[in-house]
Amino acid sequence: MSILLRFYLISTSVDIAYLLCIISQDSLQAVKISYIIWKRDSLNRCMCN
Repeated sequence: MSILLRFYLISTSVDIAYLLCIISQDSLQAVKISYIIWKRDSLNRCMCN
C-alpha cells in the first residue's frame, strides 16, 4: 500500500510541475521544478523510513 502511495505522491508532484509548465509555457523550467520536487520528496521519504 505504501508503495502505491509513494508512486501517487511522485506522480502528483510531477503533475503539479506539468501544470506550472502549461501556465508558464516554459518546459525547461517545469522539468527543473519537477526534478527538484521529486528529489525533495525522495529525500523526505528516506528520512522518514
